[in-house]
Amino acid sequence: MKKTWVCAQKQQTKIKEELLKQLDNITLTNTTLKLSVDLEDLIKETTEEVIDPTIYITADAYIKMITLIQEYDTEVAAHFLVRNIDRQYIIRDVLIFPQTVTGITADGVDIDYQTWLHNIPEEQFKELRGHVHSHVEMDVTPSGVDEHYYTGLMSQVPDYYLTMVINKKQDYHIRLYDVTNNILYTELTFKILLSDDKTVSDWLADYKELIVKPTPKPTIHHARVAAQSYAYGNTYRQQSLYEEHDPWGYASDNVVTYILGNEKTNKIKPCASLTEAAEYIKDQLNTKVKTKTILKALKEKGFFGDWSVEVSYEYN
Repeated sequence: MKKTWVCAQKQQTKIKEELLKQLDNITLTNTTLKLSVDLEDLIKETTEEVIDPTIYITADAYIKMITLIQEYDTEVAAHFLVRNIDRQYIIRDVLIFPQTVTGITADGVDIDYQTWLHNIPEEQFKELRGHVHSHVEMDVTPSGVDEHYYTGLMSQVPDYYLTMVINKKQDYHIRLYDVTNNILYTELTFKILLSDDKTVSDWLADYKELIVKPTPKPTIHHARVAAQSYAYGNTYRQQSLYEEHDPWGYASDNVVTYILGNEKTNKIKPCASLTEAAEYIKDQLNTKVKTKTILKALKEKGFFGDWSVEVSYEYN
């Protein structure tokens, strides 16, 4: 959200005050005098006490707007009915007015538009506080023609007005002209409001925990078994994991330590049991897969008994 002034001329007194402050503190030593005002700081100072607005659009109004934009391959325009409730600006409905459209313009037909405007019920006319038009497939930055139209509108707006440019990709640009506080808000976003006054994003959040992605099954792609045997005088030997028998013939004499390694990081982790090894894999993978599932996968790959093992692993 960005802020500037709707009408800079209304801040001339404030700008003059800032310039006079500088002038009072300047010692004239030459024939050149330079004064400047940082308008960005001045805008912040003059707007910071005003509560930022929130823009909503009802689901009905949103559907009407999107349907209108998608239906025509030209520009097309409409008015918004907007209600302001404590700085919450709610787009309640979309009204289509008589207009002539081309690929780059959507202009109200003068006589027909004035007749249409005259016949709007009074309760709707009071909320006629917005304008939306399509840029078809183009960028949604307001054009020079748009800017001229908005400037003309502001001379007739007593309090506030919303403008929106939208395209078929549903990119949009919203402005809020807060004439009362002389603040122009740009780079705004809107929230879609359901019939129970809950936003679509809040509705989805209520059910988010019910939607989960399947957890990948861990697959061990490489492993080897290493054992240290008393029978060989602490000789360290290695054997492929995929041997279907005890390669040493007297597993009960083996020194029992499970060692877990990762090919990518070359980490080695001593584990006192196969279950501990499975738990370590779970931690390394940072996964919701249960330890017993990983333990089963280890056993299916031939890990059993009291062997010491070194394992490299990855997900499928």
